[in-house]
Amino acid sequence: MKGYTAKRLTDEFPEKSWTKCGVNKLFKKLWDTGTVNWRLGSGRLGSASTEENAKPLLQKFMQSATDFDGRRLSSPE
Repeated sequence: MKGYTAKRLTDEFPEKSWTKCGVNKLFKKLWDTGTVNWRLGSGRLGSASTEENAKPLLQKFMQSATDFDGRRLSSPE
């Protein structure tokens, strides 16, 4: 990609709606890390939505919903 600048890329591909700042960030990331891929382990954890975790939580929620009799937990003052 030698010779390319953010301005040149945004001018050559106007249909992409890329910003000059966004292209510069990708260039910096590519220069620093050698790739524009996400770092491993970045982002939200995926373990909270597994089948094993979801069933007990759903059962507990359903039980608490049936136990609720419409009363407030604390009295208004």
